[in-house]
Amino acid sequence: MKRLLGACLFLGLSTLSSYAQVAPFDMSPERPAEPAPAEKPAAPFTPLPGQQAPAAPAPASKLAPAPIRADGQWRRYIVPQDSLSFSGENGDKTWAVFITADQAAAPATLTLAYQSSLVVAPEWSTMTVSINNARIISEPVQSPEGRKTLTAKIPAGVLKEGLNTFRINTSLRHRTDCTVQSTYELWTEVDPSKTYLSFTGDNPRRLKKLD
Repeated sequence: MKRLLGACLFLGLSTLSSYAQVAPFDMSPERPAEPAPAEKPAAPFTPLPGQQAPAAPAPASKLAPAPIRADGQWRRYIVPQDSLSFSGENGDKTWAVFITADQAAAPATLTLAYQSSLVVAPEWSTMTVSINNARIISEPVQSPEGRKTLTAKIPAGVLKEGLNTFRINTSLRHRTDCTVQSTYELWTEVDPSKTYLSFTGDNPRRLKKLD
């Protein structure tokens, strides 16, 4: 009888030990899902040595700036940089200017101011200005003592809506010397602040659209 009682007690203790090893049931509420980490903002562009940062898109005003009212006319400045110079016996510069439909249809005049070096021989030196391959100005280069202003009417149909090609050629010769070194004394400078197209009427100031 004692043996049977001891065996039952041993069996009971073993069963309790097995239950003690089982993890208790968790009655706490479920944890809310953790939010996804926010995306980090893009790091600013840091150019490597010799690398340039990407240029920002040009605003519409840079593509087709409105003409400026002056002396009863609308002026459209056409030289895209602060200076424009030609050196040596032969010079050639070409660039494009955006013209609106109203500007292209209006009567227009080209005005250009320049100065040349003292040693330029006017009888053998010329400056030629063309718009869309149409010659507008072709004059002897003779302005050593100050800026000279040239003006010319632009024939109808030369200016087009959109991009127009402007070109200036210079052919300069020395007054006395013909050596290689003397060619460095030959130069002509165009004044961008006094070089422009002028339009008559009110329509040229309007910008209807950009293609």
